Amino acid sequence: MEILERTENDLLNRVELKFHWDHPKSPTPSLKEMVTAVTKAEPGSKKELVFVKDVSTRFGMTRTSGIAMIWRWT
Repeated sequence: MEILERTENDLLNRVELKFHWDHPKSPTPSLKEMVTAVTKAEPGSKKELVFVKDVSTRFGMTRTSGIAMIWRWT
């Protein structure tokens, strides 16, 4: 997974990540796999507070793109 853009949204107390994931010899990653990868990419995040949306894989391509939102509770 490669993070393309990281935005801190202080008003909503969250971090927003735009990502793409190349998977040349495997099927499209599951939502659970994406949440786990986002949790590893953002230090201090919890799986319960990660939401992945706008996931898309073009037909015949081995690249998945999406947006992840990680809420921070302090």
